[in-house]
Amino acid sequence: EHEMLHKGNIADWAKIMYLEVIDATFSIDGVLGAFAFTLSVPLILLGNGIGLEQILVTRRGDAG
Repeated sequence: EHEMLHKGNIADWAKIMYLEVIDATFSIDGVLGAFAFTLSVPLILLGNGIGLEQILVTRRGDAG
């Protein structure tokens, strides 16, 4: 993976698309993992909200 991205034998747009597919895969994996723990959609949304808040707090802390 690392070698493929840094060799220069594929176009830059292909590298970006490759990273987008990997990102989407992890996002889907996170959603499926949440449903593996509970089928309660409000509980999953609450967990997503808490996670988002933590990301925002961390970014504010890094910037300041």
